Amino acid sequence: ASALRKMTRANFVSGIGGTNEAEFSVIISSSGSTNIATGTNTTIPFGSEEFDPDGVFNTSTYKFTAPSAGKYFFSWCCRKSNFVSNRFFIDVYKNASGKATFEDGGGSIYGSVGGTLVLDLAQNDTVHGEVYHDQGGTQAISNNGTRFFGFKLIG
Repeated sequence: ASALRKMTRANFVSGIGGTNEAEFSVIISSSGSTNIATGTNTTIPFGSEEFDPDGVFNTSTYKFTAPSAGKYFFSWCCRKSNFVSNRFFIDVYKNASGKATFEDGGGSIYGSVGGTLVLDLAQNDTVHGEVYHDQGGTQAISNNGTRFFGFKLIG
């Protein structure tokens, strides 16, 4: 008990938290929609950064690259733009290996599919997403309703 009475606020606060690293948020673009072929996985073309202070997302390859080893939190959302399909999903890849699938079978013509996950990454590992639908023809996904964001976990 006596040790706690001697602890100052400054000593206590210095042991909490940390600084976020590798945070980013991307969308396809601020308006409109993007066509996606049927029956095939298509890399989601995230071409517009909402923020990326550490330059960890490449808008040409549509991939996040880990600047250092650690655990990273990611969140995904992909929104349909006026179509119904039996299958609609996002596959998440670490490098070239599939790590997760977020799926919505059918539903609303403007429905969304998404999810979150934590990945243990080495420096220079990449993460990207691919979208799939089986509607029968080329369909569109919402540019500003489709997003990917993430950051390195502290600790």
